[in-house]
Amino acid sequence: MEKLLQVKIVLFVLVLTLSATKTSAQDHCSLVVKIVDSNDREVPEARITLVERNGRTVRAENRRGGVRFCDLGLLPVNITIGNAACNEVSVKNVPLEWARTKTIKVVYDDEPCRRDSPALPVCQILFRFSDEQNNWISGVTFRPPVAWAETPRSDQFGRAMVRIAAGAELRTSAEREGYVPEDIRLTCTGDLLFHEQLVKLRKK
Repeated sequence: MEKLLQVKIVLFVLVLTLSATKTSAQDHCSLVVKIVDSNDREVPEARITLVERNGRTVRAENRRGGVRFCDLGLLPVNITIGNAACNEVSVKNVPLEWARTKTIKVVYDDEPCRRDSPALPVCQILFRFSDEQNNWISGVTFRPPVAWAETPRSDQFGRAMVRIAAGAELRTSAEREGYVPEDIRLTCTGDLLFHEQLVKLRKK
């Protein structure tokens, strides 16, 4: 009788252990993302975007100790830190494991972004002028002149930077001796905050 009781106790403990293990496997957190700077210090503010293979996207703001993404599947995920405007970092195909929490540390330096961010939205538009054979054209000017242009004409690589206040409209023409003028019409909107505009000029 005593031996039978001991067997029942052992079986009971075994059932509890297996049940706890199963519950732990079911409730495990899939991924923890920690963001640090180049000196291995935690970055206090950063946007994390995680994309699963099925297209599901999860966004979260970084916090001390890392951000937990607990409801993921088995397939690798893509992680993006920051935004495309400044020092964006992407980590592709981060592997996941069932019943095991994956921890990944990502180095992200946001200091230049915080230091250089303008107080008000400004569109920074880099014009790149080339001919029909994709050769860069220097000396292209704007007529009428653009007050927001950093330089009066394009450099030797066909580049000219123009900054436009939010909501402002740019109406001008790109001109260079020996080429047909090209009209330029742009309005500073949210999707043009950091923009490159390729302009091809045709020879006369």
